[in-house]
Amino acid sequence: MAPKNADEDAAPLLSADAIRKMKVGDLRSALEGRGLDSKGLKAELTARLIAAMGGQVRERREEMEKKRLRMLNQKIAKSKSNACPFSFNHSLTLHSPHLETKPN
Repeated sequence: MAPKNADEDAAPLLSADAIRKMKVGDLRSALEGRGLDSKGLKAELTARLIAAMGGQVRERREEMEKKRLRMLNQKIAKSKSNACPFSFNHSLTLHSPHLETKPN
């Protein structure tokens, strides 16, 4: 069976430890819920579900990274639009009467 794409978001992410502790019936249900083959021994089912979870975690991390980059780019664009309209291309010097030397 090919994995479902539309329903993957509805299936919860499971840790490898949680998957290893699952009973065979639960493993089969989790695999079927993701549109994956649910036939085989517990070791095969466990490996298949862990592999599926790894793929989902990678996809979600990539989605989160893309979202983070979009937000960062929007923040940069907003800060550029709110930038000071004056250009300071010259060096600023500090002038303080306390630092001036008085002729003796």
